[in-house]
Amino acid sequence: MDSGVLAPPVGRFLKRKVLIQRFSNETTYGKSILLGQDVMGKQASDIMSARLAASQKFLLFDEEVNAAAVGQADYKLIGSVTEFGRATSSETGVFSKTKTQVARAAVSLRVVDARSGIVIFSSEGRGEAESKTGKVMGVGTSQGFDSTLSERAISAAISNVVGSIAERMLDDPWRSSILDLTGSVCTIAGGRSQGLAEGDRLAVLRRGKRIRNPQTNVEIELPGAPVAEVVVRKLHGRSYADEFCECEVVSGQLGGIDLEQLFIQESGEQK
Repeated sequence: MDSGVLAPPVGRFLKRKVLIQRFSNETTYGKSILLGQDVMGKQASDIMSARLAASQKFLLFDEEVNAAAVGQADYKLIGSVTEFGRATSSETGVFSKTKTQVARAAVSLRVVDARSGIVIFSSEGRGEAESKTGKVMGVGTSQGFDSTLSERAISAAISNVVGSIAERMLDDPWRSSILDLTGSVCTIAGGRSQGLAEGDRLAVLRRGKRIRNPQTNVEIELPGAPVAEVVVRKLHGRSYADEFCECEVVSGQLGGIDLEQLFIQESGEQK
């Protein structure tokens, strides 16, 4: 199996929200002045999006298409093509002639926690693609410049890191926000597009104390404390933009607590 192919989840899965920012091209290749765009950077971004989408574990947003998603994502994925090169070689024998084209690429990927803005994981991958043609006694194929090698080399480089990147974004439990509380009915953000279903049990946690780490001078949030548990009773909305769930509080108490100090987290008890 291709190491760059992420296996889909077994059963249902609560999807993380990932904002894919446009990849940058730090090389001298693939930059079109006439078209006014970074062709190679766009290729890398599209390939990464396709790999993550195929896994069915993420709800993906493109910053250029949906700017509003910047504040909704769990993670931001930032990447760049750091190296790229091509080489052509040929061998001529008594009765044969072969031509080989090779492209090599390196990509750098960084996972940023959207809540804190801190880079929590980074990785670099390398890959190459090759195209070979030949003739024997004048019979065979000849080939000019193979433009597909660039995309294939970038795809191979992304294949080397996409698994570790995805695993890191799945390390932390799925989270959501409480929108309203009326009696024992708790309304939360999220719905079918993220994998929620009627009967799911979710934990309600109070946000942990925020402190500043003197080593990094960055403010961090301590782990939250569980205060209640809710069960999804009814799902509403037709797309991610307007989805929400009505939940029933089945244990604990939420009354008198500022909703902004609470968040929803998966408890591992989905149907």
